[in-house]
Amino acid sequence: MGTTIGLDDVVKIDGIVGYVDFIGADILILVDEDDREHRIEQGRIQTVEILQRNNTNELARIEL
Repeated sequence: MGTTIGLDDVVKIDGIVGYVDFIGADILILVDEDDREHRIEQGRIQTVEILQRNNTNELARIEL
């Protein structure tokens, strides 16, 4: 996909909008505006859109 996201970035992944709370080897966790956690398997991600970049955590990024 070629999109790089990091911790605390606000993103839209497969229609779910939230901030990136966790980046693991196989999953991402997004927290939406209702404070619900969404566990998303990296291999199943179809679309990614970065809505707001947080440059504080530049070392905690992953390319999708």
